[in-house]
Amino acid sequence: MAAVFFVGLFQLFFWLVFVIRPDTAQFLLQLDDFQGQSIGFLAGAFFTLSIHGWYHVINASTVNISFASGAVFYRIVFNIPVFIILYLVDQIERNLCLALFGFEVGVSIVILTFITFSKKKVSTTAKEGDQQQLLSPGEKENN
Repeated sequence: MAAVFFVGLFQLFFWLVFVIRPDTAQFLLQLDDFQGQSIGFLAGAFFTLSIHGWYHVINASTVNISFASGAVFYRIVFNIPVFIILYLVDQIERNLCLALFGFEVGVSIVILTFITFSKKKVSTTAKEGDQQQLLSPGEKENN
């Protein structure tokens, strides 16, 4: 869950910088000049991405184990195809598509790596009759 927390923290602040200064994104991603309301739409998209980072931080803080696999699922199944489709129908620029695509794939790989190599037991409780008691550190290792 630490990986999800730190990925979410990075995502929150990384995209928040682009919300505050969309011209920074324009410079770094070498986007075309902004015309009309495009600067507002781009800032809105970056705000949505930063809110997703906030969700990661909150769910990792509450040790929501199923959220880690859900985070990878929505990135791979929803976000990546949407970015590709938006690029193919000329709604976003190539550099922006590559940056978003690369970010989603990179974050998915990091989270999947930590999920795969995390072999710790999830439960810290043991049932004894109708009551549940916390296990001591020595008891957890024996189970």
